[in-house]
Amino acid sequence: MGALFQQAGLGDVSEWDVAVGLVASSPEQYWQMMGEHVSPAAVAFAGMDDAARQRVRARTIAGLQAFDGSGAVRVPGAARCIVATK
Repeated sequence: MGALFQQAGLGDVSEWDVAVGLVASSPEQYWQMMGEHVSPAAVAFAGMDDAARQRVRARTIAGLQAFDGSGAVRVPGAARCIVATK
């Protein structure tokens, strides 16, 4: 991403990752959030038939078991931050 900023004519480009987490009350709530609020996921799900969507749902919920604890699902992630000057 930093290279794109430089190609756009920006200077003093700096970038770093910030740890973030997505917290849901259950694997089912996580699945619902992904399908309704995360654009790339919603677009992908819309292009699937029901059987495919159910297979992806089952695998997703099974994979979330590693992040399920203390009454919530906590999925770690990272947000990429980039700043530059014009």
